[in-house]
Amino acid sequence: MWESYKLDPYVKKLSEVVFAFAEKVDEVLSVELQVSVDIKSLETCAYSAKTFGDILAKIQKAVDDLSLKQYSNLSKWVQHIDLEVEKRLAKRLEAGISSWTVTLEGKVNETEDNDDEDNVTKLAHKLGGDPEVSSVVLFCICLFIMW
Repeated sequence: MWESYKLDPYVKKLSEVVFAFAEKVDEVLSVELQVSVDIKSLETCAYSAKTFGDILAKIQKAVDDLSLKQYSNLSKWVQHIDLEVEKRLAKRLEAGISSWTVTLEGKVNETEDNDDEDNVTKLAHKLGGDPEVSSVVLFCICLFIMW
């Protein structure tokens, strides 16, 4: 019955629960968007341990915050994030190994330059970094002292 004395408190409590649920959904969507941007930035960031560490720390902090708030199905989402981070870091590692190999062999990486020209969106940093090896000149001085 609509005139019931129990209906008003029930509707009030229901509206509070729905409002709290909507806030939590908005928060999760916001965190998911930020984590997605952070994961994507792993592809174009500077090739350095500090940069990778900072990005991964931001992602970990977001996951920890959601975990403290006891969101459900967090483990499934974290598994998905782990796979995405792993793919991007593996791609960067392969490119880094390739760049170092080319640099240490003293070759110019012509294929990478051609790929950059064909790319519509140029990367801020090369996937494999920009390794530099300075030349070392060794002098050998031999003294023969005859007794």
